[in-house]
Amino acid sequence: MFPHDPDNGVYGDCFRAVIASLLNCEIDQVPHFMFDNPDRDTYNIRLQRFLDSFNLFYLEILSNAWEFEEWKKNSHIEGDIYHVISGESPRFPGVGHSVVGCNGKIVHDPHPAKTGLLSIESYGMLVRKNG
Repeated sequence: MFPHDPDNGVYGDCFRAVIASLLNCEIDQVPHFMFDNPDRDTYNIRLQRFLDSFNLFYLEILSNAWEFEEWKKNSHIEGDIYHVISGESPRFPGVGHSVVGCNGKIVHDPHPAKTGLLSIESYGMLVRKNG
């Protein structure tokens, strides 16, 4: 809904679109966590407050920590795992971008250009809380 245009005070909502995709809901049902380019702590608090209503939390793992397919195989996990993949935007070098991943591969880029990522920096998963 909001293509990244920081020169005009607009911060993209790709992450919001990815979360909406993973939750199978409309994008306007998910807050734009990055609307004012917050610091990481503020962003995390906003995200977690929203996910609390689904009894979920967001787990982010740096891509250099492990290889997704190998982890899935070694963990004996069958079936598809849909998740967030975050990395560098091809349109704004040095700026983050998020896409939908499945089993460690990009399957949907919410940006109209559909150009993916320059690099993969992390994988994020929505995890159910216990209780």
